Amino acid sequence: MQVLLCFGRCTATPGSPTGPDTAILRAPAGAPAPDTVVVTTGLNATTINSDAATDTVTVDAALLADGTLLTLTGGENFIVTGLKGNLDAGTLTGTLTVTTVDVSDIAITTGVGANTLNAQALSDGHTLGLRGRHAAAGHVNAGG
Repeated sequence: MQVLLCFGRCTATPGSPTGPDTAILRAPAGAPAPDTVVVTTGLNATTINSDAATDTVTVDAALLADGTLLTLTGGENFIVTGLKGNLDAGTLTGTLTVTTVDVSDIAITTGVGANTLNAQALSDGHTLGLRGRHAAAGHVNAGG
């Protein structure tokens, strides 16, 4: 397992298609939180933990294998693109924007923040399973 620790402004791109498995995003003590964080997943299940709550983390999930889990936690706002794996953001308190690609079956669990799910790429007969922690504000744009 590879673990990436990101302090301050950073871009995290795996050295190989199999990493990082875990990204822990932290602002240094006394410093402003990062305003630019980009994480590119590998093929493996990936967890991104954020202990800040002020900025946006962009996650390029295009390499994540179909059906493989991406887990997002913390208070940051997340934008996930190219999602074909499953997403668990059930403990996320920031906003979540997700854009999927066309796969036969995808599952997304949202947190307590506002959620926008763009699933226009899904073909007819393909399944988007949604779960939410509560009645948070949300939008689903589906294809087909």
